[in-house]
Amino acid sequence: MAVRYIVDNVEKAVKFYTSYLGFFIKNDWGPVVILNANNLELWLSGPLSSAGKTVVDGYKPTPGGSNKIVVEIKNLEKQIDKLKRNGVRIISETVKGPAGRWVVISDPSGNPVELFEKNKA
Repeated sequence: MAVRYIVDNVEKAVKFYTSYLGFFIKNDWGPVVILNANNLELWLSGPLSSAGKTVVDGYKPTPGGSNKIVVEIKNLEKQIDKLKRNGVRIISETVKGPAGRWVVISDPSGNPVELFEKNKA
């Protein structure tokens, strides 16, 4: 699992986390950089990343209010179908980014959870 943070400036955020908090760069896809420290993956997503796109209800993800846990799954469509059948609220369309595809759902309290399917190698 991982945590994604929406950031205003990826370069400044990477510098902060690597300089002050002991993270190192695991992957760099430009608008998204994945850091790692102590078994925690931190996905820093800038304004030009797929994670910064406006969701179905018109909400625009912003720093400080769009943080969510990321749960990696194997079959995104199958999981979405199962969740819909069980009344789980899907709060984004399926989005394709450089590393895979994802959708955001809402937990029972309204907290966002990202379901992420990596691109097949």
